[in-house]
Amino acid sequence: MPPKAIKSYSDLGLAPYHGNWGPQERLHLLRRCLFGVTQTDDHYFSNLTLSGCLDTILAQSPFPSPPLNTYNSDKFVDPDVPFGETWISSNKEPDKGTMNYLRRCNLKAWWTGCMLNQDRSITQKMILFWHNHLAAEFEYMVDARTNYSYVEPLIKNSLGNFKELILEITKSPGMLQYLSGNANTSSAPNENYARELQELFTVGKGRDFNYTQDDILAAARVLTGLTTDKVELHSAYSPFAHDSDNKKFSSFYGDKIIQGRMGKGGEEEVSEMIDMIFSVKEVAKYTCRALYRWFLSSEINNTIEINIIEPLAEIFIKNDFEIKPVLRSLLNSEHFFDPIYIGCQIKNPVDFLIGVCRQFDVSTFPADIRKQYQEWMLLWNQLEVLSMAPGSPPNVAGWVAYYLAPGYDKLWINSNTLVRRNSITDQLSSTQGLIDMETGSGITLNLDLLSFTTRCPDPSDVYRFITDSTSILCPISFDSIQIDILTDILMSSKENNDTWPNVWKAYLSNPDDQPIRHEILSRLNRYYTYIFQRGEYQLL
Repeated sequence: MPPKAIKSYSDLGLAPYHGNWGPQERLHLLRRCLFGVTQTDDHYFSNLTLSGCLDTILAQSPFPSPPLNTYNSDKFVDPDVPFGETWISSNKEPDKGTMNYLRRCNLKAWWTGCMLNQDRSITQKMILFWHNHLAAEFEYMVDARTNYSYVEPLIKNSLGNFKELILEITKSPGMLQYLSGNANTSSAPNENYARELQELFTVGKGRDFNYTQDDILAAARVLTGLTTDKVELHSAYSPFAHDSDNKKFSSFYGDKIIQGRMGKGGEEEVSEMIDMIFSVKEVAKYTCRALYRWFLSSEINNTIEINIIEPLAEIFIKNDFEIKPVLRSLLNSEHFFDPIYIGCQIKNPVDFLIGVCRQFDVSTFPADIRKQYQEWMLLWNQLEVLSMAPGSPPNVAGWVAYYLAPGYDKLWINSNTLVRRNSITDQLSSTQGLIDMETGSGITLNLDLLSFTTRCPDPSDVYRFITDSTSILCPISFDSIQIDILTDILMSSKENNDTWPNVWKAYLSNPDDQPIRHEILSRLNRYYTYIFQRGEYQLL
């Protein structure tokens, strides 16, 4: 019989994948759904079918405990919140200086810690996805409590209902302040949020959008009256600021008229308008394109639009905008596992930095929450250097790598950012470590190279070790020249020409012998540094 023809990505759609289910396919799925695949993760999932893997990945993570006051010190004490307790429910308006700055830093550190300590669910990646899709900048909100009020709906609805998320984010104090929604009144309508709600958050702009400027103005009028409590910073509604006249929308929305309401009934107009917006199919297609670019590839041609995006949009609509059925259909599809998509994405900075820290057991301080937060803040600062710090997207459109054609994810890598990535991994893998030079906390982060190496099946076998370590760290196999270089790094020795197998066995028999330990770490440092600096490690 002639060999069976292999389909190209142009032919593959959302039909369930029934091909080979081995390490390559499993790691491809995990890389796209987790920030870094650890050896423990891979071992756990290796015992599961694809369906079983998806059951675990798509399970909602528990809601994380809120950020805690770890900033009290001999220089500053929060008069309202004791050390070790959360400040998010404080009902006293903080000063706009030191306290607010420390709480905001505390929140940034906490978010970084949530990603670093993720479980085996896609939850953390989805929270960051929604943060990019419904972007807001912390610095433009009144105080850190409003920052948290913006993040909370992203967490709560990360694997839930998109329509509910839009309604909650619309009323969240953080978004109301960020896009001037709390300044939107019947006497002075403010179009900021009404515009971004349609242009960036739901319908999109570009293909197939035909809403009008009058639609934006009508939406702004619907949203009048939404505000925040000035002390406790909860969502509030002011009937006196609401435009109670009827709002007429264009043919794009079926010439919908939202009947104006008086008093508290005016707030009901918001839900009616969101129902109207979601009745337009382009909302589902626009959101599915964003998911596709986040989890698979920036390239969406006409074939992919027809075979992938439109069917996903139908699933989204059929399931009343629940996100899980869409994710499961995409991640379980023939299309997702097409070999051309393995290693086709460039890691974003969070995938890069949080991933390497998770894979190599970056040091943690479980018994000292102050040091925990300092460690997480050090990582947040590095993410800021790499241009993708949670809470600090460049603007309301999110990070440009997810919308700016034709570069998309290629925009993450340039002559500056690549040097920064290499510098960070060089420091993390060195004996000196990555030192907190900014705050002087004394925190130093190190990758545990020995722990990662020990978890490989047989590190004494040079060629097996190279295969095992590079296959989990890189989606693309190394070529023979690179393998020869890695072999030379392991096998070379300045003293006695000891081979790697002998040195490794000597270490296992006496791990406290400092000269042997130093020799092992020296070789491993050069070995992993070489891997980190290869282009293959920058891929996902």
